[in-house]
Amino acid sequence: MKVKKYKRGLAVMLGLALAVQLPGSVPFHMLDSYAYTGAATVKASSLNVRSGAGTGYQAVGRLAAGASIQILGEQTGTDGNTWYQIRFSGTGGAQQTGYVSAAYIRLPVSYTTDAAFEAKLSSEGFPESYKDGLRQLHAQYPNWIFKAKKTGLDWSTVIENEALLGRNLVSSGSISSWKSVESGAYNWDNSTWTGFDGSNWVAASEDIIRYYMDPRNFLDDTYVFQFLSHEYNSGTQTREGLSKMVEGSFLSGTTSSTGSGNTDSGSGTSSSSGSSVSKDGPGGSSGSDEDAEYGPGVTGKTGGSSSGGTGNVSLEAPHASVTPREHNLVMSSVSVGQAPGAGSSNTGTQSQGPSGSGLETQSAGTSASGSSTSGGSGTVSGTSGGDSSVSVGQAPGTNASSNGQTSGPGEGSTVSGNSGPGGGTSGQTSDSSGGSQTTAPGSNRSYIDIIMDAASQSGVSPYVLAAMILQEQGTGGTSPLISGKYSGYEGYYNFFNVEAYQSGSMSAIQTGLRYASQSGSYGRPWNTVEKSIIGGAKNYGDNYVKAGQNTFYLKKFNVQGSNLYKHQYMTNIQGAASEAERLSKAYSSVKDSALEFEIPIYNNMPETACVAPVGDGSPNNKLSSLTAEGYSLTPSFGKDTESYSLIVDTSVSSIQVNAQAADSKATVSGAGNIALTGSSVDIAVTVTAENGSTRTYTIHVAKQDGGPISSGGGGSSDSSGGSENASSPAGPGASGGPGSTQSSGSTPGGSNVTIVGVSP
Repeated sequence: MKVKKYKRGLAVMLGLALAVQLPGSVPFHMLDSYAYTGAATVKASSLNVRSGAGTGYQAVGRLAAGASIQILGEQTGTDGNTWYQIRFSGTGGAQQTGYVSAAYIRLPVSYTTDAAFEAKLSSEGFPESYKDGLRQLHAQYPNWIFKAKKTGLDWSTVIENEALLGRNLVSSGSISSWKSVESGAYNWDNSTWTGFDGSNWVAASEDIIRYYMDPRNFLDDTYVFQFLSHEYNSGTQTREGLSKMVEGSFLSGTTSSTGSGNTDSGSGTSSSSGSSVSKDGPGGSSGSDEDAEYGPGVTGKTGGSSSGGTGNVSLEAPHASVTPREHNLVMSSVSVGQAPGAGSSNTGTQSQGPSGSGLETQSAGTSASGSSTSGGSGTVSGTSGGDSSVSVGQAPGTNASSNGQTSGPGEGSTVSGNSGPGGGTSGQTSDSSGGSQTTAPGSNRSYIDIIMDAASQSGVSPYVLAAMILQEQGTGGTSPLISGKYSGYEGYYNFFNVEAYQSGSMSAIQTGLRYASQSGSYGRPWNTVEKSIIGGAKNYGDNYVKAGQNTFYLKKFNVQGSNLYKHQYMTNIQGAASEAERLSKAYSSVKDSALEFEIPIYNNMPETACVAPVGDGSPNNKLSSLTAEGYSLTPSFGKDTESYSLIVDTSVSSIQVNAQAADSKATVSGAGNIALTGSSVDIAVTVTAENGSTRTYTIHVAKQDGGPISSGGGGSSDSSGGSENASSPAGPGASGGPGSTQSSGSTPGGSNVTIVGVSP
């Protein structure tokens, strides 16, 4: 008894000693003396690091899937769950400490050397940098088979192509280092990002593209499923497994929208009027912990899309088209003022563009059914361009030519100059029947049974089909694309968002439902839920799985075949990882079987895995004006010109240099009254952005006899920027701007788009 008391006393003393190292703002919780300490990795798509052990504490950082951390200790959080105190690499590689929920951290697994497995890794040609992750997986699942997919592509070339403007997107609520500042992606005059498919989605930075394309970051028992084959296998893909996967989502319910059509617009959980399913669903957050984002339909805190008035927000918007279309820029800028073609929705929901403009999210002439969706597709962004001759709210059966003009009913099924999901009529499978429809019209049928039928007819795994639907429509299933109640397209459904992209003044919802309403391939018109799911599944099977893009990774990043970097199902940079999480859950009961994974390898890859950027804050480190009072600079000032010349008389002893930052969050040093000593002086004016990046402008001053003493004029300001923009609050973190905590309406898709929001 005395021994037990003695040990308990030591534990208390040790807990007190460790507790004094916690941040002062954190309430005292004794750390467990027996807790694991050491290396670990993140197993959520995006995970907040907080100042204390609980979701009520301020976020001090954000970590992506696979990020390496050091666990310093553990304690019980304010939510009653276990939290780890960790050390992690922050901005610029600086070491920081904070707290994360233990539920989203993966501890290392002990690996005993397996000679046969090591030989297999070498014979496959896996680089050394892949092997540690694969060894960990082998220790957990010795039956798994790993094959190296040797792309033969140069890593730098791949990144260069995937970084083309608009090819990969992130939520506008992402941290700034995830967002591109390349030409066309960022407006340096007002510190806003250019919107794609509405104001909520922006171009991804090259650094975050590198991270999500590097397979080495995802060699764990969750995200490795983005490398699993999508072919249907009746032996391992069962109805029971599918039931477990969709539990808590609308796909666990039934629909009366079955058979060949001529029924009402559906019932039960397929209705846009809402459902009783859990908002968390598969992959959702547990309890009050909203720090982790796994993927499809998860709810959490983000500056992304609205979630149907529940106060939560969805992390996903629909994928959109399965066509090999290049991404279209539908908003040339996202500045204050309503975009042409924007109008009122009957929900009253507004989408805050990056400059806080309050753009309406419903296109003119349409009315959305119900409120904003949990799948991120309840609202439609008006466009700032496009062909105004396109009829908004076009009636079913009409069509559009490549210039966006409408054609009459019955004039063909080509949409916007695109010959179909396969990218050409010659490569598209024609199947006007969409497979045998044996269900009696109007009969109640479970989504699970419909998806299992779709799998057998399409050759695509039912787990993959379910993951795609939930990724695109959210766990609540309240998207207008599947409600059957969208104005002008009542009774039509598009579960896989085929051909759903924004075109001219037509929204992604309208183009998607127009495609569904037309007679044509894959059993269209899709006038029942059953026809839409089966037809969409066959479409995906023909144009992706059977075309070699047979994994989530290859569907997102097409690094095989002859159509490299194109024909990519979605532009969401996190798409493959988030879908993999849901697929992993579906396989939870059969993970001990001999699953086969095909993992890409590139030539000339970095020696170690690419890390996710963590920096935040406005990147704008440019000036809006630079003047030397009484003198003219050569050349005239431009925000992108960093070197200037100035000649003054030898009698001039000083000049007044004035500089104004383009962004109010930036600081300027080096300006003011500058002494001119010697025959020449270089005046360096440095702008430091909120995110810490710097840019230096230099004025080379030379003294000459007979030079100007004062020209009487000032310098110049950048006509495209101007000092009037210097106080613009539209940068990251500003109200309504990128990174703001306001909920904004979500736009479904666009050209091949899905977005995963990032929680604040």
